[in-house]
Amino acid sequence: MNTYDFEATDFALSIQGVHLLRSGFNYKTIEYLDIDKATIKRTREIKNVFLSMIFGFFLLAFAILQTLNVINTFNDPNVHKIYIESIILPLFPGLIGIYLIYVSNKKGLVLILETGSNRQKLRLSAFVKTNNTNQLRNYLNARLSNRLVVFESDLDIK
Repeated sequence: MNTYDFEATDFALSIQGVHLLRSGFNYKTIEYLDIDKATIKRTREIKNVFLSMIFGFFLLAFAILQTLNVINTFNDPNVHKIYIESIILPLFPGLIGIYLIYVSNKKGLVLILETGSNRQKLRLSAFVKTNNTNQLRNYLNARLSNRLVVFESDLDIK
């Protein structure tokens, strides 16, 4: 097992470079020389913001339409049976839709690595929780020097 200087859930930093992790295991290493630009800033944490927002609104609209359908069914004098499934059905898509809209709007501190045509977005929430953002910035500044861009006002936000 490798020892890393800094470690989060998605990535780790060592002398060799930035290690992209899955389940704690290194699946790809980006050497510091290959990084064209690294940016630390506060932005949306997920990659497909537009897709999750659209899907969240779609699920929320479905839940609202189903709720209106259930209300109309209650008010209909010809209906004598209302199944519990029709009452509970709007609950789950509505909750998932609200969660997707929330996640797509949530902003956090992110490290963006640009290597050629590739771009990696790495969440720094673990470093924010442990107040290690300044140590991380100093470490990356020593390795990347003028290729690191840090928005100082974003580091102060808790």
